[in-house]
Amino acid sequence: DQQNASFICGAQQNVGVTLTESGQLLEALRYLLLAEQTSVDAGLERTQNHCALCENICTAQARLRDWEQAEKYAGLAIALDPGTPALQLKSVGTSKMLVRQARHAYMMMMAGKWRGALDMADVVYKQSLSHNVVKRRAKMMLVKGVSAIELAMHTRDERLLEDGEGNLVSALGVARRAFGRNAPQVADLLELAAMFAGSVRRDQKSAETYALQAV
Repeated sequence: DQQNASFICGAQQNVGVTLTESGQLLEALRYLLLAEQTSVDAGLERTQNHCALCENICTAQARLRDWEQAEKYAGLAIALDPGTPALQLKSVGTSKMLVRQARHAYMMMMAGKWRGALDMADVVYKQSLSHNVVKRRAKMMLVKGVSAIELAMHTRDERLLEDGEGNLVSALGVARRAFGRNAPQVADLLELAAMFAGSVRRDQKSAETYALQAV
């Protein structure tokens, strides 16, 4: 407590991150939120360190499966970044920004904010085409596919449903390339494809094929 606010915030955040990595998530969250309050009280929220703090809080909340809070802090990491003007969806973000936008897209999907997830994932995917980051593109295709399917089922939009199905199938191909054919990420996608084929399309033959491939 004899140090400046930035030092105190950093110490609190380091404890929170260490507790997160050791699986003590509730205690980790207590320290991370304490660090957030220290940062805000000292007027440090427009710094890169505060953005990293928001990302760490997002990680802890996601591991606790509190998707609403995880999505909130993923969005804050973008909104509070010192380079905010470069983050407009129509602009090309830096590599670090794309990572933050990709995280936010995924958290919006998990929180059930389908339209926002779809729009953000589309932006990140297009901006990632010029980068050699196949795993990010695979993840964004997954977000686009799941979000479009969920949104389509709520709005009864057949065309959007077809777009979602196309993205889900395409994500499978890209994931195989990014992670390897026998990777757990590919198995997860195959299970999603099986559930979609069986429960939405009523195509039991395709559902069985995907399910067996997942196994």
